[in-house]
Amino acid sequence: MNPEQLRIVETVIEWAKSNHIDLTDTAFYTPEEWKARGEVHCTKSKLVMTYEGEINHVINGYTDDPMNYATLVATLDKLGYWFECGTSWYCGFYKN
Repeated sequence: MNPEQLRIVETVIEWAKSNHIDLTDTAFYTPEEWKARGEVHCTKSKLVMTYEGEINHVINGYTDDPMNYATLVATLDKLGYWFECGTSWYCGFYKN
């Protein structure tokens, strides 16, 4: 991973810790790693994140606390990124 990708990972991890969100079932892939899996969506992103559990609930709106989603969006925006879901279990991060 390059420094830009590591910064996204660190930002998501810090956001999760500060919001008490478990990332046990979360993984990050570079675009090259993602394409090597045979995936076709989010291949032009800076980084791809797969997820289950709590963060899945936050990103897909299956939670009683919509502020967690809003703070994730705001945190990434401050970093200069936004994310788009490919399906309900992964998303790609893109530069603003």
